[in-house]
Amino acid sequence: MRSYSASTLAYLASGQIIARNLVWFTARNRTTGVAETLGLWNGQDHVIITIDGVNRTYYGAGGLLQIPDINAKVGLS
Repeated sequence: MRSYSASTLAYLASGQIIARNLVWFTARNRTTGVAETLGLWNGQDHVIITIDGVNRTYYGAGGLLQIPDINAKVGLS
């Protein structure tokens, strides 16, 4: 279990948290064969986020990037 500071716990309990979706694409350029990347998120402007020690630039897609909730179900449907 994680332990949080009192200020972090108060913020989590306030209900002011906004969910953000980040999508990172890596694709091969068919002309050059080089891998190219693109990051999108559901914010309004670009932001640089460090993931595993690497800075990644995510460009704001605003309301265009909507990821539906994941529904867990039993069975093969």
